Amino acid sequence: MHEAWSLYEPVGYSQGQASITLPPEETLENAYSDELAMSISAEIETQIAELKKKASDRKYKKKKMAILNRIGTIYARYGLMEKAGDQFKYVLKKKEYYPALVNLGNIEFMHDDMEKALNYYRRADKIKPDQPFILVNMAKANHELENYGNVRELYARVEKIDPALAKKYSYLGTMKGDLDKGRASDAKRIKKQMLWYDSSEEGD
Repeated sequence: MHEAWSLYEPVGYSQGQASITLPPEETLENAYSDELAMSISAEIETQIAELKKKASDRKYKKKKMAILNRIGTIYARYGLMEKAGDQFKYVLKKKEYYPALVNLGNIEFMHDDMEKALNYYRRADKIKPDQPFILVNMAKANHELENYGNVRELYARVEKIDPALAKKYSYLGTMKGDLDKGRASDAKRIKKQMLWYDSSEEGD
């Protein structure tokens, strides 16, 4: 909010005009947040409703878990993490579904709970071994915990399976303290790029 106001002056203000008394900044921020939340809610409401209808249709029975998982990824991509987490947990009550496990791991990673994140990633890896995006997520969490032996082993597996993905996360091949300033900045940016698993095209 602070950055937005520094880039765009409020409409209705110009040099030489009578001053306009603005509400307190906190009030403006709350109003902005409420308006943004309403806009986001309206934007995804139709998508979610359609997916829920689809999930209840027997015609899509084989894709039900994938559809329910996709609802969670939509919430996550709009930053509605609490709703996303609830949706992924709802999926897991029905089935130990590895895409939902990966996505719950991502949420815990974003909350800086690396042990919980790893637990979800490991459960996913047990169901679907050697998936490069799962291995990357596991390596990222281990890197945060400074478990570099595990990081090296996981990163080597990613390099073998998906060299392009491994290259994108090359910082995983280096210990935190050994990263120069530029690479440390890149690593910080890249590690926040979560690999959400949207399984909408898969069967059960």
